[in-house]
Amino acid sequence: MEETRVKQKIELILCIFGGIFGLHKFYVGKIGEGILYLFTGGLFLIGWIKDIYEISLSEESKEKRKMTEFENAKWKKVVNNFFLNEEYQKVRIYNREVNFIDLIDAELIEDGQSIAKTTGTNITKGTNKKHVAPIKGLIGLGIAGPVGAIIGGTSGKAKVKSKTKVNTHTINIDYCTNLSIKITVKDINNPIIMYRLINYKIDKNSFAYKKAYENAQKCIATIQAIINNQ
Repeated sequence: MEETRVKQKIELILCIFGGIFGLHKFYVGKIGEGILYLFTGGLFLIGWIKDIYEISLSEESKEKRKMTEFENAKWKKVVNNFFLNEEYQKVRIYNREVNFIDLIDAELIEDGQSIAKTTGTNITKGTNKKHVAPIKGLIGLGIAGPVGAIIGGTSGKAKVKSKTKVNTHTINIDYCTNLSIKITVKDINNPIIMYRLINYKIDKNSFAYKKAYENAQKCIATIQAIINNQ
């Protein structure tokens, strides 16, 4: 163990002062990587910095990190922040681990509201335009001469009527403000776990809501399957 620590210290010193030339790689017998570091400036300094960090870690820290990675590999992701470990018979919700046998039930809770929105469209319609002045003017001319023509023309002005109609229709928009799974477990001190998928206002027709709802159903189905197998 002491010999290993001495070699590690030497490797770290070589890496700090000559890492960009690959000296630490040559020291541990990695000739190919040493040559690569020599011609690339320690893989463009990125590899050199990474090696300093890696070497500086103690053997205990490295072993602990490997064990953590190994343990994390055993956890199967169901959805975000919801993991399953069949080997240990546990579920992990956020940072809380629960044994399969401690799961009692799961309930989907949705607190939404429906909002009515009214929109309007203006449509203008006009009546047929009838220009009868020339005809009435001619009739006036035939009856009373020029004066009659003037009177007939004046009385024959075109009349145009128009009206505006507002067509309205109501659109019902469904919103969800909270979508959560209430998980009950065998724990006297903390028997409820609230797994939240949505905690903001969102349209139920949106992709985000449909995805969250799908994930909720997936979680509930997983928990139900675990409970049924106990």
